[in-house]
Amino acid sequence: MTSAPSIKSVDDQAMIRLVETARERLVYVAPGVSEQMSRALATAWCRLGDRMAVVLDADPGCCRLGYGTEAGLKALHEAAAGLGAVVAHQPHLRIGVIITEHETMIFTPSPLLIEGGAHSNRERMRSRCQDRRPRRWRMTSASDPEE
Repeated sequence: MTSAPSIKSVDDQAMIRLVETARERLVYVAPGVSEQMSRALATAWCRLGDRMAVVLDADPGCCRLGYGTEAGLKALHEAAAGLGAVVAHQPHLRIGVIITEHETMIFTPSPLLIEGGAHSNRERMRSRCQDRRPRRWRMTSASDPEE
């Protein structure tokens, strides 16, 4: 049996496609949001209603660094308000997570400031968990004698 790689590079379009596949639930957590992602999330919110949650770091510094755009953030807030939903805020987010009923994507957003400008196909490294649930998590420290 072959399976998709667990770690690979993705762009905004791949993340938007994942958002578009959600039919039962969607959680989007990230430092910011682009205009394209904002539109995809607004469409998903219409489809999913209260089975969807969005958490962003809406600090102006995030937009200045290039973690999303001010226009995307504003558009998403307006869409949420129109649906009676809320965009939750978590300061200092620098990692992204998208959870649907079938897949969990964990990604590291690349700020546009570091990338040297806006790119529609910005790539991010992400971990993909599709229909694979760990049976048990075990937390260890570097000084754990069993490791």
